[in-house]
Amino acid sequence: MKIFFRSFIGLVVIVVLGVVILLFVAKTQLPDMVASNLSRKLQVPVQVGDIDFSFNRIEVDKLEIENPKGYRLPIAFSADTITVKAPLTEYMRQHIEIEEINISNVYLGFEFESATSTDGNWTAIISHAQAAAEKGSAKEAKDKKTVLIRRIVLNNIQTDLFYRHNDGRVKHLPVIDRIELYDISSEGGSALDQIMNSALGEMLKGVFIKQNLKDLLDKVLQPGNNALKDALAPIKGLFNALPVEEPAHPIS
Repeated sequence: MKIFFRSFIGLVVIVVLGVVILLFVAKTQLPDMVASNLSRKLQVPVQVGDIDFSFNRIEVDKLEIENPKGYRLPIAFSADTITVKAPLTEYMRQHIEIEEINISNVYLGFEFESATSTDGNWTAIISHAQAAAEKGSAKEAKDKKTVLIRRIVLNNIQTDLFYRHNDGRVKHLPVIDRIELYDISSEGGSALDQIMNSALGEMLKGVFIKQNLKDLLDKVLQPGNNALKDALAPIKGLFNALPVEEPAHPIS
């Protein structure tokens, strides 16, 4: 009997050590896996510093999205931290609800052909993101998984604006302290694609408005200017949320 218990305990110890090693290896490789996945979908280089998670949240450190080749601005987007607040079990549901996505120390680079053009770096990036989402598996399309993001919080947003055929200078727009967006919904495709597309689209819209670039946004949405409009329109709920100056709900 003693030999049996010793063997059983030894087996349990080996199994536990194996699980710990597998989790460690998975965690160390997760940032590269996520970066590779995003890079493939956006068709630009993506860097992810680290990813940590607990039962109620996922935290990404140092996310950087480069611009497509041929653009002068090297970076399209970067953030020091991205925290997604939702129980891990939520991602297994048919209708996923994200409590909050908090993005800190954001940088956005906007590059257009000219002040009257809607052809730019983010047109290309979001077009690629949407094309990748539309290539979701038949199972994902059949399941019609939905995602609802209750709140997106952007903090300390730095924005550069560059017109390639203007004076050749990069305009550093005023820093935005905070933007909050509420109740962004989407349907169809994988949860990752929906979260990425919805967050990117709403973030861009919010920054356009806060930086007094609404004329450019309106011009993009006018009939006949379909480059960015067509890229964004399929993302359900893209233009539903409105940025507000102060939080309307207590911050947890």
